Amino acid sequence: MDAIVRSAPAPAPARRVVRACELAVIIPAHNEADAIAGTLDALAWQTAVPRRFIVVADNCTDATGPIAAAHGADVMVTEGNRDRKAGALNQALASLGGAAPRFVLVLDADTRLAPEFIDAALRTLTADDALGAVSGLVVGEQPGRMLQQFQADDHVRYGTHIRATGRVSVVTGTASMFRTAALRDVAGQRGATLPGQRGDVYDRAAIIEDSELTLALKTCGWGLVAPEQCVWTTELTPTWGGLHSQRVRW
Repeated sequence: MDAIVRSAPAPAPARRVVRACELAVIIPAHNEADAIAGTLDALAWQTAVPRRFIVVADNCTDATGPIAAAHGADVMVTEGNRDRKAGALNQALASLGGAAPRFVLVLDADTRLAPEFIDAALRTLTADDALGAVSGLVVGEQPGRMLQQFQADDHVRYGTHIRATGRVSVVTGTASMFRTAALRDVAGQRGATLPGQRGDVYDRAAIIEDSELTLALKTCGWGLVAPEQCVWTTELTPTWGGLHSQRVRW
């Protein structure tokens, strides 16, 4: 009887730890107890694992903070924030102070990064000093109903647009890595050539903070790209009311 030959399992991808002086991950979260664990678990399986990730618990009334801490995150609680996500991110970035790393990854609390995202984004930014930010291509989670399929199709169309034109319309707040020097450039020009308050990276008056930051970075002359390897999965809105509110805001 012939012996059964089984192929050896594929080796796990090599992983390295990214020093805290090179990268910090900031995750703004408002009542994200149901999602935050999965987002942090995806970070732990990156091929380049960040040593420091900060969950910004913004006016939370649920267990977001304790769950994040149990998954190894530093938890920062916002103080008196009334400026939504922009205000939470400004507080988190200011807390880095003079010890800010070379790069900062801003990540939504309901986003799952593909394993190569961080490694690819770091390599892209390191290779070109003119780049201010790296975004990527979004994939919707498995649609459970027709409404979610419509949203998943939208994400596919946006990815096709980027591949065809090479242009990044929005350095999305869902998942983007920034050069700290570029963020400081924007903060220094707020209240002068850029709207907002001097010292703020994000304009507190902007309803869509990531779109405004994209325009600010372009105004300051920074390049923006979305590499093919930088992919993430995001939740899809299950209700018409939620989708309407989201699209009106966009």
